[in-house]
Amino acid sequence: MGKKGNLDILEESESNLFKEGSESRYLVLRHFDRLSKYIFGGEASPSVSSDGEIDTTDRRDVICAGIDFLNSLIKPYYDTEMKSRYKIFIDGIKTIELKLYNFLLYSITRESAKQEYVSLSYNATKEKWIEIFNNHKKYFSTMLMPLDKKTGHYERFMYDKLKIYMELFTQINYLLKRKTWMTSSEYGEE
Repeated sequence: MGKKGNLDILEESESNLFKEGSESRYLVLRHFDRLSKYIFGGEASPSVSSDGEIDTTDRRDVICAGIDFLNSLIKPYYDTEMKSRYKIFIDGIKTIELKLYNFLLYSITRESAKQEYVSLSYNATKEKWIEIFNNHKKYFSTMLMPLDKKTGHYERFMYDKLKIYMELFTQINYLLKRKTWMTSSEYGEE
């Protein structure tokens, strides 16, 4: 088993865990256990670069990716309730992504249009400003938006994203309980 940070990483030689039967259940429960420990384990010593910035992967992204992987393993076992919960999850993610995109589009458009407006020596009318803004918005809406991770909007996005993913993690836990995968015998108890 390889290591990356605090997470155990499955090596190719361990691919026999994907075989039929209880081994896939074992894989799901192992990942669930490792993810739980990572979520609540915290980071002992983040790396700090010379300019004072934290130089590690955002733990929130790692947690979300881990939950995505767990969800991929569990998806074939979804029941009706989990399918409806997953739709709510997807809708929530789409909503916060759209909010972030709209903020980025507005910010970039405003800055770009402001530069053009200044070049007109502020002699343009309000209608001209709106026209300039809309032209820039139309132009930028066809592009990928660069993501500035230092903004408060990104932090809010990550907070909301992690909250939604943790709800999915909880729903997966309920699903495992309904499927009786989470029995005390799985943890060596009798």
